[in-house]
Amino acid sequence: DAGALGIARDDIDEFTQGVAALSIASDVTAEAGAEFAARFANITGMDVATEIDNLGDTIVTLGNNMAASESEIVGFANRLASLSVMGFDEADILGYSSAMASLGLSAELGGTNVLKTVSDITAAVATGGTQLALYAETAGMTADEFRELSQLNPGSAFQQFLTGLGQLDASEQILMMEDLNITSAEQQRVLMTLAGGIDTVNQGLEIAQGAWAGNGAAMGEATVRAETTQGKINRMNNSIRELGIEIGDKFSPAVADLAEGFTNLLSGDQSGWDQIGAGIVGLVDPLGDLLGIDVAGGLASWDGVGDQINTLFIMLDESIDRVPAWFIVTGK
Repeated sequence: DAGALGIARDDIDEFTQGVAALSIASDVTAEAGAEFAARFANITGMDVATEIDNLGDTIVTLGNNMAASESEIVGFANRLASLSVMGFDEADILGYSSAMASLGLSAELGGTNVLKTVSDITAAVATGGTQLALYAETAGMTADEFRELSQLNPGSAFQQFLTGLGQLDASEQILMMEDLNITSAEQQRVLMTLAGGIDTVNQGLEIAQGAWAGNGAAMGEATVRAETTQGKINRMNNSIRELGIEIGDKFSPAVADLAEGFTNLLSGDQSGWDQIGAGIVGLVDPLGDLLGIDVAGGLASWDGVGDQINTLFIMLDESIDRVPAWFIVTGK
């Protein structure tokens, strides 16, 4: 429900169409895409009505041209979206996200340490002094030049810092970072990875800026792929993943019943058998709902857990024949 995600009523049609196209053209499910796009727009201030297609175009184009899947890029962008508070535009955020995923960094580790570094640079630019001079020196610029670039385009300033850092050898990089009070081993590792992979960073930023400007090709590709085998496979895979999440929620109480039942049995409490029986019914009932089989009723007609299990296997055997039909009827 787009409205529940905070999307304005007037923007819901554009939002829904953009997310659907992203889902067809990539490995991002419709649910995950909707949650990401809404959160990204809320944090960055992106205009949903006019820029949802730019977002989809950029993610799909990066996924097609970088060593990262669209879902990995979305994972990083979720972490890096708050860079917008420090002046990064949406394309910069997506470009850095694709580069970090391509370089093998984790979203949590990479996102946290990049945010910290950019925050430190922002503070140095605001206060001046030795720290600003060191960041500027690393970037190969004067303090005034680095301050001006940071104020006009903080994404480019960070890029210049990484470029300069990459021109130092490993020992020089560590000494420079320690002078900048970057002493965390994790933060040093993330920055050294980005500096060493500066060509990948540059590629990601260039592709992202070009796609965000309106290449239109990626979402156009989604329209074509919607009727191709690959498009249908993507829709099926994404639907199955979303179905798995839904059923997982339904299974949680049943798993709790089973765990408690076995725990009670181990402690000598025979009432555990009743809880195990309830757990078995709870596990298979969602499957019955999907396939049109009264699993719970069938199990309830037998006394004892052993008979319930035997009946369960008979019903599962029947359900196997119904699975293909269920997919056809539901269009999943």
